[in-house]
Amino acid sequence: MKNDDFDTGADLKWRYFFDKNEQKLFKAFKEIEGNNYKLENCHENDDGDWVIQLSKIEIHTPDS
Repeated sequence: MKNDDFDTGADLKWRYFFDKNEQKLFKAFKEIEGNNYKLENCHENDDGDWVIQLSKIEIHTPDS
C-alpha cells in the first residue's frame, strides 16, 4: 500500500460491515463497543438484509 502513497503509519479510519440478522449485529456491536468502535449506520437493504457499519480510527501494522 505504501507504493500507492497510502500512509499505513498514520491514523486511518477502518470500517467493518456485517449483515443478515439485526439482533445478531447489535449483539456483535455490544461485544466490541468497548474497543473504540463507533456505530456509523444500521439499516435494512433492498434485499431485506440488515447491514451495520462500524468504524474505528487506528494505525495498523503488518503484525496487526
